[in-house]
Amino acid sequence: MLVIKKNVYLLSLYVLCSCTNNGKEETYKVPDAPVLTTLPDKYVPVNTVDTAENIDLLPEKKERLIMTATYMTQDSIKLYGLDTMHFHHPSYYTDIDNGYSWLFSNGFLAHYTRDGEGAEKEVYSEMAPYATVTRYVARKSDGLGERNGTFDFRIYAVVIGTRRKNDQELFIKAYPLIKKVRIADYWSATLEKDSVPIPNYEDKIDSAHTVYMNLSIKK
Repeated sequence: MLVIKKNVYLLSLYVLCSCTNNGKEETYKVPDAPVLTTLPDKYVPVNTVDTAENIDLLPEKKERLIMTATYMTQDSIKLYGLDTMHFHHPSYYTDIDNGYSWLFSNGFLAHYTRDGEGAEKEVYSEMAPYATVTRYVARKSDGLGERNGTFDFRIYAVVIGTRRKNDQELFIKAYPLIKKVRIADYWSATLEKDSVPIPNYEDKIDSAHTVYMNLSIKK
């Protein structure tokens, strides 16, 4: 049941961040929810720095990019006018001739803790959103864009809107994640009993609130 539940949940997230074409962009509206200008401790922190390797190249030719995710405070929101800015669908910047494209996806990472005898003590399903950044360069033959590197970066919010600041930088509007919420127990079979309850936790999407973030990449 736990697996089925998670698959349904992931499917709903996939629909939220599925691809769209720009022809329908006029109809897309970022979900409206109050913006958190401070992030209480119950939420997963969003300020991160992540390094990713190019997944397109052979190991001996690996290269790295660095992504910095920055939480936008009230002062930053006012400075850039984020509260009046038009945000696009999360998959809006995925088909370009030059520069960088951005694609967002979601999933879970399961963590299990065990006691000294190896029995499960706790299950924690960590929400694991990713930003996949693809770099394009113009071909010398026709000037059209050609893929030149793909990088997967962890982020810690579910993106619902994007706005390009420059070629390697986005503003995003996202749902924050409430960390490690207790949910229904996970049941595990043992030699002594048919099954025993195991404490079960899961990161939760807070769709009642949003945050603004800045994502920037550099070599």
